[in-house]
Amino acid sequence: MKKLNPLVLLGALLISFLFLHSTFEWLVLSDDVYFDFYIDRLSYDRIAQKLQKKHEQKWLSAGVFLVVYSVRILFLALAFSAAFFAWNKLVDFKDVFTACVLAESVFLVRVFIKIVWFSMLDTSYNYNDVINFHPLSVLGLMNTGELEPWQAYPLSVFSFFEIGYVVLIAVVLREHLGSTLSAALRVAATAYASIMLLWLLLATFLLVINS
Repeated sequence: MKKLNPLVLLGALLISFLFLHSTFEWLVLSDDVYFDFYIDRLSYDRIAQKLQKKHEQKWLSAGVFLVVYSVRILFLALAFSAAFFAWNKLVDFKDVFTACVLAESVFLVRVFIKIVWFSMLDTSYNYNDVINFHPLSVLGLMNTGELEPWQAYPLSVFSFFEIGYVVLIAVVLREHLGSTLSAALRVAATAYASIMLLWLLLATFLLVINS
């Protein structure tokens, strides 16, 4: 496979996410949606102040997102490298990082689905509808109102996007992980399952103690 510059790929990924997020905020989570959500909780002036502050801090929020998301991908690459090492699969970290960046692109589809769903298919929605919408996930098949946050989060994680993520990792690193795609998929899936299990245990614990 032709070597790709991981930093260029990361830049393209972050720009794509920022573009889709801005489109999402413009078309779906508009100021009107926020007003409808807060109107029974806060005064009109207070809502206006919150929205003004939100707009003023837009670029700061974007900067924080860029840093946090980049660090997330870095930690995922480190976790994958450790998991592959445990499987006696020595993969160059640059290749693992490149694979993680490429695999993250599958989550762009999730944002795109949300934009299409609420801007074209289900236009009579409110803030809670948007927040609780988890396309192609286990949680999307259930009534979220009956679940506690610590129960809902793990179910929202299990989705077709996670499967797509693993497949992309296996495809990109196939020559390092196994002689066949199925062998590479087994290694990638096992590594990702281990990483996600640790993350879900931590996230669920934090949600329980804060509930």
